[in-house]
Amino acid sequence: MKKSTGLTTLLALALVGCGGGGGGSAPIPPASAAEPTSKPLVNFSTLIFPWFAGSYTGSVCSNGSAMTSTETLDITADGTIKLGGLSISSSFMAGSIIIAGRKLDATGPISAAVTVSAGSNTEPKIGQTLILDGKEKGMFQLVHALPLPATSVFCSQSSDANKPMVKSMYPLVAKYIDSPSVTLSCFSNGNSVSDATYKLLDGAVTFNNEIFPLTSGLKAEAVLTGPGTLQYSAGSLDGRAYQVITDATGAPVSLGFTMSNGIAIVCGLKK
Repeated sequence: MKKSTGLTTLLALALVGCGGGGGGSAPIPPASAAEPTSKPLVNFSTLIFPWFAGSYTGSVCSNGSAMTSTETLDITADGTIKLGGLSISSSFMAGSIIIAGRKLDATGPISAAVTVSAGSNTEPKIGQTLILDGKEKGMFQLVHALPLPATSVFCSQSSDANKPMVKSMYPLVAKYIDSPSVTLSCFSNGNSVSDATYKLLDGAVTFNNEIFPLTSGLKAEAVLTGPGTLQYSAGSLDGRAYQVITDATGAPVSLGFTMSNGIAIVCGLKK
């Protein structure tokens, strides 16, 4: 649907809009192989749903074949999604892929977007919901791609779809990405560079002597969750950027930095 293109574009901007000054975009570190562990696996979707849970009313809606009256998108903190007679059970969410992002400028938050792709091997149904808000009123949709024929409800003119964009995303994942001071092995442009010291505490990343605040001065912030992975990224108004990828237990395995000079650096914990 053409109207949803802006949603996808906004998510892309949120995820790659952490470009560093000097032309570099935020590095996307490869997920490293995790060491064998007895730590429990994490259902990462439970982290992000509280960020955009709530009710969103659209005043101009369509079910794919005809215009409908005002509809309300209801999203619970445990992952149940309902809109216009369609629904996705929270039982789907352990296998879902969720991408959420928000954009900011010097005056504060300006837009946000979320996409949820949920499916189950035992239940032949896939759903997706999208939320967007910016200078214009927001829009959202819910799609059942399976079983065929696909069914969907799309709504626009939502005056309350701006609710997620004012919320910081770092607190959602802090318990997994916060780190005491550790030593990292790092690479830039495929070449090994000097080891670095790193910590993340109280919403501030310290990489050697450079500090990346995650709760202020941002131009973009995004979280991706999926089976066995969590990714968090943030880009600052001054062009610097930070990204962390965890393993299935929530332990960080790969980190990326775009420095103030535009140089991109990829690191992992020093063995």
